[in-house]
Amino acid sequence: VVQAANGVQALSMIGERRPGLILLDLMMPEMDGFEFLDILRSKEEWTGIPVIIVTAKDLTNDEREQLRGSAHRIVEKGSSSPEDIVRQLAVYIRQLTL
Repeated sequence: VVQAANGVQALSMIGERRPGLILLDLMMPEMDGFEFLDILRSKEEWTGIPVIIVTAKDLTNDEREQLRGSAHRIVEKGSSSPEDIVRQLAVYIRQLTL
């Protein structure tokens, strides 16, 4: 597991070592998750990297539509407990690795 402080750093790290999965927050410093996904998906060699969004942001219908096709799953923190979020992530990650 490797952690990046922001989207700019994450993109640089992906250029050095391709991850098997990205857990992405939409609200980040320097570059938000929407911009990060646009750049990630614009590079052909990175289009197959699975992305699971984990966010506290209340998504609008337009934002959900914008994310459709770019992210494999969206996990909204909202009223979920940390344990529920971990369970959801475990299920999604298992599905991606089967």
